[in-house]
Amino acid sequence: MTEAGAPSTHWEGEPVGVWRTMWGLPEFVALPTVSSTNAWLREHRPDAPDFTTVVAEEQTAGRGRGDASWKSPPGGLWFSVANRSHTPTADGLLPLRLGLAVSHAVGEVTGVPVRIKWPNDLWVGERKLGGILCEAGPRGLVLGIGLNLRSAPESPGLRIPAIALEEAAGARVSRAALLGAILREARQRIAAAAAVLSPDEQEELRSRDLLRGREIAVRPGPRGRAVGIDPRGRLMIETPTGVEHVYSGSIDFAGG
Repeated sequence: MTEAGAPSTHWEGEPVGVWRTMWGLPEFVALPTVSSTNAWLREHRPDAPDFTTVVAEEQTAGRGRGDASWKSPPGGLWFSVANRSHTPTADGLLPLRLGLAVSHAVGEVTGVPVRIKWPNDLWVGERKLGGILCEAGPRGLVLGIGLNLRSAPESPGLRIPAIALEEAAGARVSRAALLGAILREARQRIAAAAAVLSPDEQEELRSRDLLRGREIAVRPGPRGRAVGIDPRGRLMIETPTGVEHVYSGSIDFAGG
């Protein structure tokens, strides 16, 4: 089971019901501490209506892809959303679509340009701002999003340097304004989701693609120069034998 404190009655100085009504959510749960908002939503709200949202002040066992740990100290924005109305043929594109939603919302609220590191990481400059983890739940999907907001994790063991949004913005950032903008963008993009990326989505991804033009190595997979993302959300890599399309994997920068 997921250890957590009792849900809070207030979040960001207002009763949780205020945010639920403002954002048109079926339920909004604010937790002080939890191992993982994704796990809490799966275990405690298995039949949660679409867009039930859970936010936590701190995650003690946050995760990224492949069960990689994700440091989630107080002062970040850590939350999960229930997605009951998902379309199986479009599920593989959700991390990219959510990446676009978060990037657009961050730019709208703070002016900070965010880029997407395929398939599910969010970067500012050459440092990682956050990530997305979509997982299967009892009655649909659970969409987890984590952003460094007030401060970035500091640890000699971190393989990728992190950045906090407030550091990048040079100003205080309202968690409520940011969460509200992300939820609005995510709802619109998920509702319009098709089995392939639209021309507009492809163009937006091209403008935010962190990997495009870089020499990379996929684990497991090929090594070569990233040349874009195809309409099915696959990473395209130019190798000596031609362009390969990669469905999944972890990316290492190989130079350039």
